Amino acid sequence: PWIIYTGAFHHMSGNESYFIYFIDVHPTLVGLLDGKTTLASKKGDVMFSSNFILRNVLFAPKLVGVSTPHRVNNFI
Repeated sequence: PWIIYTGAFHHMSGNESYFIYFIDVHPTLVGLLDGKTTLASKKGDVMFSSNFILRNVLFAPKLVGVSTPHRVNNFI
């Protein structure tokens, strides 16, 4: 499931199969609701339909099965 929040700093996913395009990025620290952090190592595009593509979505493998990420102490 996806939560599209127009006020988000970045959209993120831990599921690589959602992406239609990837590039490596400098590892970015992501803060989670439970106070833990994880790294986003790639970013890319996720296509929901031919008319709706989210660009520059961060890929953080450890987000799978984790609660919704949010901004913590200047992390994403």
